Amino acid sequence: MAYTDDGNVFSAVVGEADDQTDSGAGGTGETFAIEKGQAITIDQDGLMFLACADTDATQMPCVGVATKRLVNGEMGTFVNRGYIRGVDDLTAPSRVYVSNTPGVFGNVAGDVEQLVGRSYAADDAFYFDPDLSVADDHTAES
Repeated sequence: MAYTDDGNVFSAVVGEADDQTDSGAGGTGETFAIEKGQAITIDQDGLMFLACADTDATQMPCVGVATKRLVNGEMGTFVNRGYIRGVDDLTAPSRVYVSNTPGVFGNVAGDVEQLVGRSYAADDAFYFDPDLSVADDHTAES
């Protein structure tokens, strides 16, 4: 089984798709990886991928946040609700969205808008509680 559910912590196998690599997180670019704290989605086969709000990507909606670094084929856990720390470049108070950059959260929505939480303090933390409905054709400042 590729996907299991246990309250707010879930497990899934990491899959490889759509040219996603670990190069964006400072890795080698050769092995697909999900870094701790990155936004993830689950595909129709129950595999875990980096969530990405670019209209050309198919990795939406974001359903969780990775709890550790994972590579292709590895079983790993992710959380679907709670405080997330270590996220760069957030302002507060503000809404938090999935970015057009795979696995990244930000205060500006990507092309496919998905609100995933709110930052309340001027630091690197926010409360993750994703809205699983997403909207195409996002316009800025909505």
